[in-house]
Amino acid sequence: MNKKVIIGNFKMNLLPNEVVLYIENLKKDIESNNEIVLCVPYVDIPYASNIVNDTNIYVGAQNMYSREEGPYTGEISVKMLKSIKTDYVLLGHYERKLYFNETEEEINKKLILALKYNIKPIVCIGSNESLENEINMILKDIKKECINNIIFIYEPVFSIGTGNALDKNEIIDKIKLIQNIICEKYDEKFNNLTLGYGGSINSNNVLDIVNNDKINAILVGSSSLNEKEFANIINFSS
Repeated sequence: MNKKVIIGNFKMNLLPNEVVLYIENLKKDIESNNEIVLCVPYVDIPYASNIVNDTNIYVGAQNMYSREEGPYTGEISVKMLKSIKTDYVLLGHYERKLYFNETEEEINKKLILALKYNIKPIVCIGSNESLENEINMILKDIKKECINNIIFIYEPVFSIGTGNALDKNEIIDKIKLIQNIICEKYDEKFNNLTLGYGGSINSNNVLDIVNNDKINAILVGSSSLNEKEFANIINFSS
């Protein structure tokens, strides 16, 4: 099986001391050389970043603002994330659209900034009725040489939080569609796209999902909050 990127989205959970304990235990339990990304709350990032050195664990943010700086009370900028050793940033998660009315145009601005500051973007797609329209709006003004630096996660809204992952064949069909849309947009045959799936992944279904060359990343939500369960997901993906 090819090396995978295993992403845990902690959402609005775990205090800094809890994240530190979580990571210390995770380091003992993982038996995998897959790339592991923990998207933790902003306040946890400095604590997490300090204890993942010399491991295959990386730290990500769950969002950022679409401007570099300015009078935007309560927001976090890309430069702030960079200053606290943030490796990845999650963009366009369905909950951002559902609760905060985030648009594809806003996600596009964030994506441009993440690439500019060399923070690797994890872009969620699948909430728009037309995948082609959604992808084209998100990738507006993104140069083709940047595409291989983006992780694309297909995240069907009807699967999130239900406990029922999409059927493997359906996932693969969508992944192929996403790849075709991106290749057609740039008139380029990309051979190293990082394409993945997110939606009700757990240790019982992960092997069936990742055991395919087309799927090289997964985004895990609630199951990532249990350290033992997430360690099993990571290990089963190897």
